[in-house]
Amino acid sequence: MNTGYVFNIQDEFERIIHDYPQAAERLVVRHLSVDAEGAETVTSYYSKNLAVPVLRNINRQDFIRWLHTQLKDNTELSKKMQSSTAGFIQNTLDIVTLLDHEPFLAPYHAQDLPYAKAFVFYHEMGHLLIEESRPSFAGMNLKSESLADAFATIRMLQTFDCAENILRIISWQRALDAARTGFETHVTTRVIDKILEDSKKFDFKILNPAQTLRAAESYTLATYPKSDVGSGIKKYSPMLVQDMISQVFGDSTKQHTAFKGICQIAFKAEDAFSFYLGARLVKPLLITGEARKFNVPEEQLNTLREIFAQKSTHHGFHEMAEDFKASQSSPSFKKSLAIA
Repeated sequence: MNTGYVFNIQDEFERIIHDYPQAAERLVVRHLSVDAEGAETVTSYYSKNLAVPVLRNINRQDFIRWLHTQLKDNTELSKKMQSSTAGFIQNTLDIVTLLDHEPFLAPYHAQDLPYAKAFVFYHEMGHLLIEESRPSFAGMNLKSESLADAFATIRMLQTFDCAENILRIISWQRALDAARTGFETHVTTRVIDKILEDSKKFDFKILNPAQTLRAAESYTLATYPKSDVGSGIKKYSPMLVQDMISQVFGDSTKQHTAFKGICQIAFKAEDAFSFYLGARLVKPLLITGEARKFNVPEEQLNTLREIFAQKSTHHGFHEMAEDFKASQSSPSFKKSLAIA
C-alpha cells in the first residue's frame, strides 16, 4: 500500500462538494479526534454556500451558534454508538460525523489507516447522496448499507490506484463482523467484491459523479441476497468464527477445529448467500497459505480449495472459483492483516 496518502478531512470535503455541488448548501462534516491524554477536539467543515432556508435572515454569528447547538446532539450520538454517522437536522442540514477511534478502524495498520478513514467518509457520504440510502428514507438496513458501501468502493477505486488491497480487507472485515455479531445490516461483502471483480476489466474512473451514484445503485440491486440474510449468518457460530481468527493471529501451535467447521457449514449451505459468506470467511486463509496454521495437511487444504472452487461455480461465483483454483498449485504467504 502506498504510504504517501494522508487522510485530510478538509481536502476530502472539498473534493466531495466539487463533485457533488448540490451537497454544498446542506453538508456539514464533523471530525472528533482524541489525543494521547484523552482530550477531545471537534472540528466542523462546511461550505460558504451553506444555506438553511429557515435561517437565511439571521447574521452569521447567530447562525454559527445555532449550528453548534444543533450539531452537539449528533456528535454525542456518534460517541454513544462508537461509530461515524450520517444524519440530518430538521431536514435542512446533512451531517457527517467522523470518529478517529471507532472500532471499525482498529484492525488497520498505520500504512492502511488513512485509506480506511477515506472509505468511512465515502461510506457516510453515500448515505447522504443516494436517496434510498438516506437515514430519513431507510433507517439502518442491509440495502441502505450496501448502497453506501458500493458508493465508497467505487469512489476508492476512482481516487486511489492502490485501492484494491484495502478494499479486499474491508470486504473480509464486513463478513467477519457479521458472523461474529450476528448483525446483518453491514454484511456488504458481495457488493464490494463484485465491484472489485469488474474493476479488472472496467475503469471506474471514467464515470462522472452522477454515473457513480447510478452504478452504486445498480451493483446493489444486482448483488442483493435473494435468501434470508439473518438465517444465513446464524449458520456460522460467532464463537466458531472468533476461534478461527484468534488462531490465525494468535497461538498457532495446537490443532484447531473451527476452520474446518466453517468450511463444512459453507459446503452444506444450499442458498448462495450462506455459501458465499462462509467461503469469504476462509478464502483469504486458503489462498494465501495462512490455513497451514491450523495444522491441516497440504493435501487436505488442496481438497478444500477444490471443493470451494466447485461450489463457487455451482452458485455462480465464477471469479471466486478461479481464485480457489489458482491457489491450489501455489498458495502464497503473507504476514499481515492484508490477507483478504
